[in-house]
Amino acid sequence: MTRWRSTAIEIAMSALLFVAALGVVAVVPGTPEPTGDLVHRVTVDGHAMSVLVAPERPGWNLVLLSGAGAAAGTRRDHMSPANSRPGAEGAWALVKLPEGSSRLWVRQDGHTAMLTVDTGREPAAVDLRGPDGPECASAVLGAHLAGTATPAACPADQLSPVDGAALRATVGFVAARKDRAITLVTDASPRSAAAAEVVRAAAAREGVTVLPEGAPAKGRRSWWPAGRRRPRRSTVS
Repeated sequence: MTRWRSTAIEIAMSALLFVAALGVVAVVPGTPEPTGDLVHRVTVDGHAMSVLVAPERPGWNLVLLSGAGAAAGTRRDHMSPANSRPGAEGAWALVKLPEGSSRLWVRQDGHTAMLTVDTGREPAAVDLRGPDGPECASAVLGAHLAGTATPAACPADQLSPVDGAALRATVGFVAARKDRAITLVTDASPRSAAAAEVVRAAAAREGVTVLPEGAPAKGRRSWWPAGRRRPRRSTVS
C-alpha cells in the first residue's frame, strides 16, 4: 500500500504490557513449560522479558524483543539478531520453528533465557517474512487475544474498503484545496498496488495529476506572504 504508518504494532506492545501486568507465570530456564500463548513472560536473574512469538506455528515466525543485543533462535549458540523495522516498535527476529513443542532461546540486555513454544502441526496461512511482517504479527496477536482464528491473510495482502474510501476522500480534499498535483509513494505489497489504483482513479476524476516519488514539483502556484510564488503539491503516503 502507500507508505502507511500503522498503529497496529502499538496494540501488540500494549498487549505485552497487559500480559505482564496480569502477572503471567514466569518461565525459568531449565524448567520450561509450554504456554500455548503468543506472548511469553520470561524471568532470568530478576530480569523480566516479554516475548511475542507470532504466529507460533510451524515455519517462519517473528519474535518481538526489546533491549540491547536482542536475538532469538532455536539454538543458544546460533541466534538471529533482532532488528528494528520501519514503523514498528521493538526489535524483530525471524526464527524458523519446527512442528510441535520446541525450545526457543532469546537474549536481550545481556540476559539469555529459554522458553518452550508449541506450534502445533498446521502451518499458518500468513507469511510474516516481508517488510510488513510486524503489522501482520500484530493482527495475529489481536485475533488471538479476541479468541478468533488466525487471519487467513495479512493486512498488506489487500486494501480494505475503509482504507479505499479514506484514500478517495484524501484525493477529494486535495482537489478542494486547488492543489493540482499529488506525489504517490508506494511499496511492493498487494495493498499498495490496489491503493495506487484507487488514488489514480480518484485523481483522474478530480483533474489532479499523480506524480511518482521524487518527481519535480508541479501544480498550482500559491502566494507566499513575501509575495513570491512556489509550486504546490500534496503527498499521498
